[in-house]
Amino acid sequence: MNNTTRRTSSTFFKHSTFAIPIIILFTLFLLPNTTIYAKTSGLVIVNNVLIDYYGIDSEVVIPKGVTRIEEDVFFDNIYLQKVTIPDTVTSIGEVAFKDCTNLSKVILGNSVKIIEASAFYGCSSLEELTIPSSVTEIGTWAFKNTPWFETLCKNEPMVIINGILLYGGNAKGNLTIPNTVDTICGRAFSNNTKLTGITFPNSVTKVGNAAFEKCTNLAYIKLSDSLTLIDDNTFSYCSKLTEIVIPKPVQELGGGAFYGCKNLQSITIKNPNIVIGSEVFHDTQWMKDQLKINTLVILNKNLINGDRASGAVIIPKTVTRISPLAFDNNPKVTSITLPDTITDIGNAAF
Repeated sequence: MNNTTRRTSSTFFKHSTFAIPIIILFTLFLLPNTTIYAKTSGLVIVNNVLIDYYGIDSEVVIPKGVTRIEEDVFFDNIYLQKVTIPDTVTSIGEVAFKDCTNLSKVILGNSVKIIEASAFYGCSSLEELTIPSSVTEIGTWAFKNTPWFETLCKNEPMVIINGILLYGGNAKGNLTIPNTVDTICGRAFSNNTKLTGITFPNSVTKVGNAAFEKCTNLAYIKLSDSLTLIDDNTFSYCSKLTEIVIPKPVQELGGGAFYGCKNLQSITIKNPNIVIGSEVFHDTQWMKDQLKINTLVILNKNLINGDRASGAVIIPKTVTRISPLAFDNNPKVTSITLPDTITDIGNAAF
């Protein structure tokens, strides 16, 4: 059964008259030491977490005491038009309200800290919403395809809320991010072909996944000295990029961080103990050059590519980590000898 079918069946079941007693009995059976609130509201709350909703009300007031709205709770609810979230709620899960196409007004409590990825994605009627100052984290595409978000983005080079840069799709040329920003959301600048350069202030400590993916004219990047992680696919397919310097505080390069940056030739990584994920520099000029002269590509103690290896392979003692997918689909290797220096082997490395 595909995901669409599962969602449709789930939505139908959730609005049936049998749903509430069944889910309560099921939850009590699995979690006997829990507190459940249901009544006629259709809300199912377990230990102060709202885990599901089985109602058809146009307006829902979540009761005080709830601390989290779990993922998927109101997904694809066509009845919901207004929701009030109390001050006790601190986090809203992934896709919690996704595709609630008639939801037009959301009242957020003043204690919400985290709004996870796609939480309100596709709420095509959502126009009334105020983000409280308590919010410190907003996930990828949390408000994508909502009128509220589209209005914020219109004609603005960047949308910044509470130090979180949500959108930079209209930015162009060489851009310096304001020093009021500490977080860049996932996909904030993705597919922006007008951006040619980006300078991060040291206030930026976090950049979400694929934040600059397919910025095909991005040729210059100056990273923040406060970054500790470059997330998955952050700069993938930035085909004009020719060089990159990774500051010493960066502890990890996520999978595919620079994947497909075809003209990337010069890489400087200042942290000798950095963790390098899967295919970080795959399909770059730098990797092609390395593979011409090395059967094993090793970067800062990480063995990141063994595509050209064959026969009996002896990993040198300078290696402490083998990156995910390093030898994936290499039928020429017959044996591997690992040194005592290896401390970590990534997923599907062989």
